[in-house]
Amino acid sequence: MHHASRLPRRSLDTTPWPGQDGLMDRILEPEYMDTQAEAQEYDAMDHVAANESVLARFLEIGGGRGRAVDLGTGPGHIPVLIARARPEARIVAVDAAQTMLDLARERVDQAGLADRITLQQANVRDLPFGDDSFDEVFSNSILHHIPDPLDFLREAWRVLEVDGGLVV
Repeated sequence: MHHASRLPRRSLDTTPWPGQDGLMDRILEPEYMDTQAEAQEYDAMDHVAANESVLARFLEIGGGRGRAVDLGTGPGHIPVLIARARPEARIVAVDAAQTMLDLARERVDQAGLADRITLQQANVRDLPFGDDSFDEVFSNSILHHIPDPLDFLREAWRVLEVDGGLVV
């Protein structure tokens, strides 16, 4: 999509954050949950408070009124919450692990939302979408799985419309 009259693309500020200089070590969890047992164990955890917090912030910024992408959707809890809260929302839910997408497919189908939530297997550090593809980008509980979060953040920023909303 060509935007002849818009301002130049924003740049992502990569200024070091506290801890990046060694003051606080990041403890990474496994990047992918490839086995059925890992996916089911994750899905069985209590995510209600975190998911509701992401939903509240997403709605607060006006999200869910256009095309959105969930990066690292896991078992698909948050896209279902958003689609229920915003009937006009169209969401692409992305995860690298097919095991997670299988759980998400069950959840989306049970909720009757397959016409509004599309599931796609992809690496969040190399997304198969063009620049400015989404009005909103959201992601929860992924940064502690990615060795270099800047790769993920650059991709999230790249696929986000210039005036779009980002919730991480």
